Amino acid sequence: MGHFICNKCNLVIYDAPKTGGSTIRTWIYHYLNKKKKYENYEYDSQKYLTGKKIKSRKYKLTNFVKYSKRFTKICIRRDPVERFISCYNDKIIREEKWKKIPGMKDPFDLNSFFKGIETNKKEFKWKIKLILGLDKGSWKNYLNYHFEPLTYHYGNDLNYFDEIFYLSDLDSKVKPFLENLWGIDLPTIKMRNSRLITKRYIDTLSKNDKKQIFNFYKEDYQNGWAVIPDTKK
Repeated sequence: MGHFICNKCNLVIYDAPKTGGSTIRTWIYHYLNKKKKYENYEYDSQKYLTGKKIKSRKYKLTNFVKYSKRFTKICIRRDPVERFISCYNDKIIREEKWKKIPGMKDPFDLNSFFKGIETNKKEFKWKIKLILGLDKGSWKNYLNYHFEPLTYHYGNDLNYFDEIFYLSDLDSKVKPFLENLWGIDLPTIKMRNSRLITKRYIDTLSKNDKKQIFNFYKEDYQNGWAVIPDTKK
């Protein structure tokens, strides 16, 4: 949900909601704190993200910003439908943010969700104080930020990045990449699964739901962040 700048190793890690950010930020935390050994632990990435240490360590809460060629730029992509389902289950159902969406009377009413979130997007402006919940109407910013297309977080040029990983690459590729760069061992972290902590959740989608998601993330498909789906199925 921003990007981390490592001037020492000339690295920028771009982070978007629901693309393994909790794991990435925990690895950053261990790198910055020079930890060499790990035990089982629980973590709150959001608390760390907004804490004093992270802000003093070049973690920027912002939308897409470009850096010079001296930096290696990496990011993690995820299929828009999978990302939407994960975000919806977590934010709309588990956190009950559906109650904040105009027109929504049921957490599983996706038609009302898309109409309501578009209303929010018209009023959406990036302000740090909103994402931190320090201003009136922060729920609008919070929801829009999480559901924004990857284009918002990563820009529209895939060639800008030196490495683009998939979410499934976290342990097999991203972890060894960072370990080699930082010269430390990183912990294998079990990512939070919103389905496991939500009694009710969406899993399957109708043809109409898929079309709405495709339209919602149209710029991601156009910019190459995802494969264009067959919405006729």
